[in-house]
Amino acid sequence: MSQKLYPLLLVLFIGVIYSQDAPPTDTEDQENIEGSEDQNVIPEDQGTAPKDQNAVTEEAIPMESTEDPKEEKKIKPPKIQKPKTQMGSLLRGVVVPGLGHVYNDNKRIGFLWMGIEATLLAATINYKSEYDESLSDYNNYQTLYWTETDISLLLLYKEKRDTSRKDMDAANTNYQVFSGLLAAGWLYSAVSSYLEGPGTSKYSQRKRQALSKMNMNVAFNHEQQNMQLKFSVPLR
Repeated sequence: MSQKLYPLLLVLFIGVIYSQDAPPTDTEDQENIEGSEDQNVIPEDQGTAPKDQNAVTEEAIPMESTEDPKEEKKIKPPKIQKPKTQMGSLLRGVVVPGLGHVYNDNKRIGFLWMGIEATLLAATINYKSEYDESLSDYNNYQTLYWTETDISLLLLYKEKRDTSRKDMDAANTNYQVFSGLLAAGWLYSAVSSYLEGPGTSKYSQRKRQALSKMNMNVAFNHEQQNMQLKFSVPLR
């Protein structure tokens, strides 16, 4: 009897050892996990309320001011004008006659020179045009005179040729005279503007005369209800 119990006890012993070493099943794992959780333990994050993502975003983004900033008035720095020179007046007088005098604050003489030179230029162009027309007529009549065989027509072409020759010579003479006057006046205007330019005694004297002729009047302005000083400066 004891010999039959020994194998049975051995099988039971092996079974117990196997059951202890075997891995737990899914059911046992779930039970162990649930048993390990303590219902009384308060998680660390439970004491504080979760932050709203939108609130965090709003805090991160700086609030733009609804008030429009006042536009600052840009104050332009005063322009520094270059001092006037004699060479500046000479160059302007060479480009346009009379412009050098205007540059020297002598506008009356400057505009006068502009008018004189414009008249001389118009006369020069007119006489140049007359000379070209007379030269063309002279050449045409000269050609007809040499090719014509009729004596009456020859005399007619000869007379017109000689008239054209006289008109051509007169126009050429006037053209040379007025073109010379134009060039001489242009040159004189430029040189005189240089000699009377800034830095010379004439320029300073003219400035003093202009200041001495300045008229000053004190009057009461009824619209603004204050006293005002009115003055006028002549152009020359």
